[in-house]
Amino acid sequence: MHDYLPLRQNIRSDNCGVYSFGMMLTLLGLPTSKWLANHLFQSIDHYATLKGITSYALARAVAKVTGVSDLLWIQIGRPSFFELTEILLQQDISLNKPFVIVMRAIHKSKHLRCWHATLCTGCNKRAIHLLDPLGPRKLHPGLFNVKLTSIPLNNRYFAVEPSCYVVDRNAGVDILGHLPFARTDP
Repeated sequence: MHDYLPLRQNIRSDNCGVYSFGMMLTLLGLPTSKWLANHLFQSIDHYATLKGITSYALARAVAKVTGVSDLLWIQIGRPSFFELTEILLQQDISLNKPFVIVMRAIHKSKHLRCWHATLCTGCNKRAIHLLDPLGPRKLHPGLFNVKLTSIPLNNRYFAVEPSCYVVDRNAGVDILGHLPFARTDP
């Protein structure tokens, strides 16, 4: 199963949503290659292309394959790290219940900006563990390859280590979560 983790992408491709979908399926017991992730996704949403997918299409694909019908996108505008971890901790994330997170990524040296989908496999008050298509091949024991750290680089960015990008918290964060959902206000 772990031979399929992580599904990695090039920094100039738009495959992160499909590959995060594939990694989620692998964690849920269906070992999924890049080819199979693309094939499954396109069979569910024939409008999907390798030029990127919509949040709606990603939610539909996850719901169809997992049978979970109470999925929704939780949009968090300009979250503090504390708020983000509290919301994720409320969602009861585990390797058997990973969550897709979409964030505004900015490449550290090339200054490319994009919306980036990744898979959250765990969380504590100090770090959010991600299985990231842009991250390194090496997996940590908790099945993550990067972590979003609790110490922002400044008031605008969160650090992602080890990785080639930072997260612009001012652009907001979207989490594909379950109903019911209660947002905490700091």
